[in-house]
Amino acid sequence: MATLITQDGEVIDGYDASDLNKKQGAVGGFIQYFRNDLGMTFCVNEEAALLGLRPNMVASTVAGTILLGNVLMMKESEVEMEDRQ
Repeated sequence: MATLITQDGEVIDGYDASDLNKKQGAVGGFIQYFRNDLGMTFCVNEEAALLGLRPNMVASTVAGTILLGNVLMMKESEVEMEDRQ
């Protein structure tokens, strides 16, 4: 199960990110993955900057870079095969 970190700083453990629709619903649009140097995987809104989404300070601190909008923090095993193509 993933952890949803909202742009307002709310942390929701155990978020069901088992399919593409659920991931898109969590971040509010098309998804993009970001992997940091520690091997953590983050799912973000691909168009966050274009949409004017605010920085997610909690997720940014964990990721070590600025992330915008809602962010799903997940294990590599939660990235579906069709998402990898």
